Amino acid sequence: MKEERDTNIAADLLRQKLNDLIARYQLSGAAALHMLARISAGYIHQLQLAYNQQGADVVVEEDFQQMLTAYLTSLDMSDVAGEMERMRKMELN
Repeated sequence: MKEERDTNIAADLLRQKLNDLIARYQLSGAAALHMLARISAGYIHQLQLAYNQQGADVVVEEDFQQMLTAYLTSLDMSDVAGEMERMRKMELN
C-alpha cells in the first residue's frame, strides 16, 4: 500500500534527522524521549481538535498508545527471535 510505504520512508528520514539533532546538541536518551513526547503530544492535540471540529468520535490518544505498544511489542519479538536463533545455533555446535 502506497501510504504505508510512504510512511515507512518518511519515518526513516525523520529518524535520521532526529539522530542528527541528537548528535548536534549532544542530547541524552532521556532528552530525546522528552523531545519525542513533546512532539507527539502536539500532533495528538492537533488531531483531537480537528476530529472534534468534525464531530468525529475518535480517541486519538488511545490510538497512538495502541500504535506505540504494537511497535514496542514488535521490537521485543524481534529481540526474542534473535536470541532464540542464537541459542539454536549454540545447541547445534
